[in-house]
Amino acid sequence: MWVIISFIKKELRQIKRDKRILPILVVAPVLQLLVLGYAATFDIKNIEFAVCDFDMSNSSRELIDNFTSSSYFILKYQTHSTTEIDTLLSSGRIKSALIIPKNFEKQLYTDRNTKVLFLTDGTEGTMANVSLMYARTILSRFINRYNTGQMYRVPAIRYELRIWYNPDLKSSNFMVPAIFALLLSIVAMLIPSMALVKEKETGTIEQLYVTPIKPYQIIFGKMSAFMLISIIDVVIVTTIAVLWFNVPLRGSLFDLVAAILLFLISTLGIATFFSTVTNTQQQAMMSVMFLFFLPSMLLSGFIFPVENIPLLVRWISYILPLTYFIDILRNLFLKGSTISELWIQYSMLSLIGIAIFIFSLLKFRKNID
Repeated sequence: MWVIISFIKKELRQIKRDKRILPILVVAPVLQLLVLGYAATFDIKNIEFAVCDFDMSNSSRELIDNFTSSSYFILKYQTHSTTEIDTLLSSGRIKSALIIPKNFEKQLYTDRNTKVLFLTDGTEGTMANVSLMYARTILSRFINRYNTGQMYRVPAIRYELRIWYNPDLKSSNFMVPAIFALLLSIVAMLIPSMALVKEKETGTIEQLYVTPIKPYQIIFGKMSAFMLISIIDVVIVTTIAVLWFNVPLRGSLFDLVAAILLFLISTLGIATFFSTVTNTQQQAMMSVMFLFFLPSMLLSGFIFPVENIPLLVRWISYILPLTYFIDILRNLFLKGSTISELWIQYSMLSLIGIAIFIFSLLKFRKNID
């Protein structure tokens, strides 16, 4: 035990002396969270749109006011020609358009088939989907005003929407925990793998081999040093997520710490594995980035829901620690779930972490022999 503690102290001193690695380990995750927390968002406002109003009635003007009074749409053009609407959309001067037909107000009071046309530019898929959602909400609220009293001939079905856990649909509440997981994987996987390979490049790894220190003590000593730094990053990043981005932490701190420790075991085990199969820091960095980091970012649910990934590719998602860690973080932060409710995710994270760490330790020992 004292051998491992002494080794950890040595590693911490070595990291402290490296003027380049310490800012990357501590400062970079904080800056990246602040930047990505604002950049990685699906909240879209100020969508430029045009209106073609053939009715020019009080009801049509009221509908237009409902669009412009929201913070989602900005009225850029008003026209009486659908051809001009097509020109504005094709040129990119607007992203959406609202076309109100003639006799709109009359049909609103007398006809069940009242229709308006909302057009949106589909070249930007995310913006198109979000603008359609906004327009649908505004139109539904407008129609519901006419579903009472004398003005009842429009669709008679009334419905109520309720959104649990993230009622404001804030992207930061959904994305910041995932960014947290992604940054932690960089700190605990990319940097340690390069630090271990650096021992090979400088020739100091051979000096460790000939010492009485056992292979598992070398691994635990090196990994524990980076685990301590990762925990410091976790405290800082969690504080920023809760206090700066106002992401609610509804779950237990104990459950959060347990998930973080299990994830660190996995990522540090992967770092150990890549350090044993590469000989230079550049090889280690490229291997981690292309063979693990990029697949994790694309297939873990960070951007796309895992359920939407084709089944053949989805099996890769099920062996990635980041898949379960992101799911745990989002449930802990937003839902307040417990380990008993997320036992499958915790169990899979434990199995993957233990398997990777044992395999990496055996691989490292084989290299020594």
